[in-house]
Amino acid sequence: MQKRQIIIRLAAELAMLSPSKQRKIGCVVVDRGINQIAAMSFNGIAKGEPHHRCHSDVDKPTDEVHAEVNALIKPFVGTGWVMVLTGKPCLRCGRTIVNHGGIGTLVYDDQCEGVSDEGITVLLDAGIMCLTREEWLTS
Repeated sequence: MQKRQIIIRLAAELAMLSPSKQRKIGCVVVDRGINQIAAMSFNGIAKGEPHHRCHSDVDKPTDEVHAEVNALIKPFVGTGWVMVLTGKPCLRCGRTIVNHGGIGTLVYDDQCEGVSDEGITVLLDAGIMCLTREEWLTS
């Protein structure tokens, strides 16, 4: 199995750890050659908070910590990292990724419902390459 497929599968497995009832998102940050994993995460609540804080009302925005943010708070340095998501970044996460400065490529699920393209637009405007999973697997 190709390394890229394994990373996408790993992100999907991490998403299953999320206590969220609204949307489960997994995230893996790897180097360009996929020889090193810098961070792995999923969306959820803050450390020490009870899992029931992840509400199930899909009509309200979530107050969970997003998978992208959970990955970016891990201690890794350098630039050009590849972030692989099982979803699509919201506007706030797009801005956070840009401000981190270490991500050079974002791989995302373009079939993610209920999330606008604003996060992708912010990333593209900042010069971060954004690829769908299919584009990444075939590039």
